[in-house]
Amino acid sequence: METSPTLSSLYRQYLDALPKIGVHTSSSGAEWTRHIKVWWAKKGIEYSFQVWANGFDLKYVNFHKREFMVDLLWEVDNERVAKMQMASECEWDMTPDEILWDFCKLVYVKAGQKVMIFQVSSRQEDDDIVNELSGLVKRCRIKQEPAEQYLLIRHKDYWPEPNRLIQLMRGYIVEQDGSCKTLGKERKIIIS
Repeated sequence: METSPTLSSLYRQYLDALPKIGVHTSSSGAEWTRHIKVWWAKKGIEYSFQVWANGFDLKYVNFHKREFMVDLLWEVDNERVAKMQMASECEWDMTPDEILWDFCKLVYVKAGQKVMIFQVSSRQEDDDIVNELSGLVKRCRIKQEPAEQYLLIRHKDYWPEPNRLIQLMRGYIVEQDGSCKTLGKERKIIIS
């Protein structure tokens, strides 16, 4: 297995796994967050990282049941080097201020890869939130060398009929200079 997956590869893997991660139409925001964090923790373990996260327990030698600065962290830790590979925040409160508050943690943490998973309501313009987040990256004077990169994963609920939830998913890559590109078209993921 490769030691450092790309963020676009992780995004594709996440979208493919989303229908099977254990959430359902009546899951609360806390349940969504826990299931999402478990998936990302297992993915970090699969890539042989030390994983730090709270709110659940995994029986792996390289899993640490506590938060270290952010919701979830992948760390490279061996005799030669200790560094943060990937830091992640997951915010299910749909207010832009809460999303921005959690994202600020990612801007200031020293990790080469940073993942922000958030949900917006159907009334919100996700472009406004994405522009706000990428603008924050551009304005930030604290930079990681080599260049850091952000993956923004936006969830939006769509209920075409009662008891049938579709997540409208969109991914974005934000570079260290604040430039932002969309990862393909919006994708519909059915959650039963």
